[in-house]
Amino acid sequence: MKGAKILAGMLALLLAASVTACGNTVSQEPYTSADTERSGQETVEEATRKTITASDLSGSVTAGTEVYRGFLMDNVLHSENDGDIHYHIYIPESYDGSKPYALFVTLPGYEGLYFQGMGVNLESEEFAFEAKNYNDNMIIAAPQLEDWGETMSLVLEKAPELFTAYLHCSSRWDGDYAPVVENRLPVYLVIGENDEYYGSEPTREAYEALRKLYLEQGLSEEEIDRLLVLDIKDSSYFTERGIRNQHGGGGQFAFDEEIMGWLFEQIKA
Repeated sequence: MKGAKILAGMLALLLAASVTACGNTVSQEPYTSADTERSGQETVEEATRKTITASDLSGSVTAGTEVYRGFLMDNVLHSENDGDIHYHIYIPESYDGSKPYALFVTLPGYEGLYFQGMGVNLESEEFAFEAKNYNDNMIIAAPQLEDWGETMSLVLEKAPELFTAYLHCSSRWDGDYAPVVENRLPVYLVIGENDEYYGSEPTREAYEALRKLYLEQGLSEEEIDRLLVLDIKDSSYFTERGIRNQHGGGGQFAFDEEIMGWLFEQIKA
């Protein structure tokens, strides 16, 4: 829970500095190799300045010194009570703090934790980079946590009001459902039917628990369907894409236009 608390705090500070949660979608061409080869020192300095400006955390952040595919890598948010949290961040060149920008947050999945290597979360999954195709005026934060006990559902338990929507993929819901329902936060739950790590039953249970709370609030089936989506992928979804492992193969969801399109179609009320 401590990790969820400090991550929620980091996001709150980012949002307080003229950043909003994910909103409307626009298209953008993916980054090319040329973007990672721009004059290294100048790129790092510019990204460092924008990181401090965007987070409003000068004195609490040690900025990174490397850039990977447009991301300033291995920034460290320091907390006297909760320790350090490492994160990578992409800030558009157009960002100057004068107007709100969308914020996309992607947490590490399979083989993406910090002890497994700095930056392996961005090297092993494409969510952060595919998100640019839906909104090119968006800050993208990729915290790289130390263990699997800091899932996004715990962050939502702490501060659901910070978000516009949540994509819960190949994971298990560990947080309290009530804050999500109280804030009417749209949630898309997707997992492989035979996920090797969790199985699909915990995801079904999370969906049913959220749905039950909405029914108790008097929402109609149509209203619930707008807020809550359950998507259990059968084996053919993975085999047709040449994927053998359904849990690790959850990274494929980053390329699924139906899933990612749903996420970026949501608008914060």
